[in-house]
Amino acid sequence: MGSTSSAIVDFDAGEFYLEENPFAFGTSRRSFKAVGRGGQFDKQLVCVKLPKETVFRYFENWKMDVSVLDLAKECLGQYKHDHKLDDNFDVDVNNATIGVVKRQATFNLFGFIPFKKGVFTEGITVMVENYIEGVFEKWNSNFGYVRQPINNFPQAFSHYSWYHFKGTKLICDLQGVRRVNQNTIKYIITDPAIHSIERKYGSTDLGLIGMISFFNTHVCNDLCSKLPKIKIDDDNKVIASKASQQIHNAPTRYILSPRELGFSDDEIIRLTEMYQKQLALFNV
Repeated sequence: MGSTSSAIVDFDAGEFYLEENPFAFGTSRRSFKAVGRGGQFDKQLVCVKLPKETVFRYFENWKMDVSVLDLAKECLGQYKHDHKLDDNFDVDVNNATIGVVKRQATFNLFGFIPFKKGVFTEGITVMVENYIEGVFEKWNSNFGYVRQPINNFPQAFSHYSWYHFKGTKLICDLQGVRRVNQNTIKYIITDPAIHSIERKYGSTDLGLIGMISFFNTHVCNDLCSKLPKIKIDDDNKVIASKASQQIHNAPTRYILSPRELGFSDDEIIRLTEMYQKQLALFNV
């Protein structure tokens, strides 16, 4: 824990001493370090995630985030089975749970004067997960971004997830910590997103447009080159590139329909028909 003041907050998952200020900011969340007392995180260093005020209305139900993690773990288990990973390589999805603040955070001003701070107020639902030691990296996004230089595994796993779910879902927004120790490599993934045809996986699910954005920038590597994929022809390349750019430039990257992103009905129809025709050919 850092030198900032701490707070005591009660959650369903236990009680936590929190640092006053977040140590990291994402597109939609703030992350606070904390130490658990009691419950499943007793005496553990954890990360408590709270949505930003600008997107708070989109986070009425964190259970969707847990569902995304569960699906990512299920898909990762099948990936490990299919690829028969050796002892020198491992990958896990970070565990997380949700809790409701039962007692508002009380911080100590100047170290001894207690005062309440409105960030962690009673009734707010937050996510708690194991704190990951190491250098945080973002390998890809939910709008086609790919970190350079490219790490083969994250891109291949996103591609594999689309194959595993038969073209109906794609796991992306892969981020976390990559630990390299002598001849071993281990990835720990946190906060993934899922694109789905039905757009049912929460605020970062950009549906078919999101999946097309992934394949628009994806270059297969040795880990995924034999998998089928969506090939975007020249006629639709401009439209697909527009998808990535429009999402990137949008003031928020969640709960955006294709029309909200500036796509015409004709463009939406063309991308949808292209996707469905290729999917039918692959029979994934």
